[in-house]
Amino acid sequence: KEIAEEWEKHIREEISVRTWNNYKPHVEQIVSIHGDKKISQITSEDVFLDLEAAKAEGYSATIVKTRKTIYNQILNYALINDKSIHYNPAVGVKLPKNLPKGKRSAPDEDAVSVILNSLDKPFGFFAYFLLCTGLRKAEALALTKSDIDWKNNQISVTKALEYSNKTDPKLKPPKTENGIRNVPILDI
Repeated sequence: KEIAEEWEKHIREEISVRTWNNYKPHVEQIVSIHGDKKISQITSEDVFLDLEAAKAEGYSATIVKTRKTIYNQILNYALINDKSIHYNPAVGVKLPKNLPKGKRSAPDEDAVSVILNSLDKPFGFFAYFLLCTGLRKAEALALTKSDIDWKNNQISVTKALEYSNKTDPKLKPPKTENGIRNVPILDI
């Protein structure tokens, strides 16, 4: 538990609030399972069995990968900073086979119809804009005039808006390099 708490203080400086919010329930579960053990007592089998349990609960491949990443990060932190272990038992653990994969899809015709018929409603144009551009909400909220090139009909996506709390929005780079892109402005 103590190592996980130290790791949390360290990692919170490096990751976004949103990422931490995704990590937090996993960290809490990992600590509830292993918090009373010495870090040196955690084995590869412990990590594997926990990932198998997550699969049995129906978690997606993305969620199970995140959980393994957290194990890996906490154990690496212990390896480097605490020196109470000499290897990271999570490194060799493979993800369970046949994890369910989530699939994103475009909104169905009914949802599109609602968006098209709500242009005059509060935030109606915003939903329409997201539908037509494929931008994420945080990317669209970060746009400025200089990001829109009317001559070449494109939007330059280079940043996103992050709310670490309700009153303190900050601009940040997109999560990945692929998040920096040009999006065409459709004739519609």
